[in-house]
Amino acid sequence: MDTPSFAEFHAAIRQELTSGVEASEVPFLTRWIAEGVSSWSWTRQQLNVDAAIDEAVFAKGIEMARKVAQGLPVQYALGQGHFYGRDFRVSPDTLIPRRETEELVVWIREEWARLRRAGQPICGLDVGTGTGCIPITLALEWDQINVSNQIMGMDVSEAALKIAQVNAEELTAKVDMILDDILAPRQHWDAKLDFVVSNPPYIPQKELEEMSDRVIKHEPHLALFVPDHDPLLFYRAVAAQAMKWVRPGGRLYFEIHMDFGSSIVAMVQELGWMEAELRKDLQGKDRMVAATKPISG
Repeated sequence: MDTPSFAEFHAAIRQELTSGVEASEVPFLTRWIAEGVSSWSWTRQQLNVDAAIDEAVFAKGIEMARKVAQGLPVQYALGQGHFYGRDFRVSPDTLIPRRETEELVVWIREEWARLRRAGQPICGLDVGTGTGCIPITLALEWDQINVSNQIMGMDVSEAALKIAQVNAEELTAKVDMILDDILAPRQHWDAKLDFVVSNPPYIPQKELEEMSDRVIKHEPHLALFVPDHDPLLFYRAVAAQAMKWVRPGGRLYFEIHMDFGSSIVAMVQELGWMEAELRKDLQGKDRMVAATKPISG
């Protein structure tokens, strides 16, 4: 049998994918898988479609496409997901980084580029860090513009935290990863943080049946779901602890369930936070909340 070409490789991937994914997703997934298993960029592959491809790489790509067609998210198949222009390792112990979270990172990055105190590093904590995409991205973005920072990530999952640590090391980000439970934390910062950010579990259990099998069968339920009777469980815990940990004038940021915006704003105000702001994402859905700790009283 002749050694297969890249053209044959792409065609075989497309054929596997068409049995299980939407037609509109096939071109994107074909490119992602072909790049993910080959040392050649997609552009190089397209310019050299008649070039021979290693048979082991060919077989790996076809097997990966078959798993994706059967419902495995392509990020888990490849072991990585894109976020803010970088590749982050993912595993079934972590959520897949999402585009909406990039919008929250932009808010924090731009705000603290203005709010930072002269001569003081920006000190922040991400609660429920998962892959570490939020603190790692903030640290790297601020490093690029020479803004001193001390950023940390916290998670209750030891397995997730190991992935976050690998991401920090591979992306050369100076981020401390901390194993702790926000519902009963052992850590204490005593008004030393400039901000706390969190994208906590927020999907009520009752919504499980409405979700895609790609999510509910593969992504970690620990990072997704909350009890129907208390959907703000983790928001309340983060907001309460952050009130102790953040300095006066510091900030609290949340990514939120689009149905809970007004409830979260009311909750943080009840806990003493000021200037609560609800923002929509690029899809026009309520997605982010930020608030400020009073400077006095």
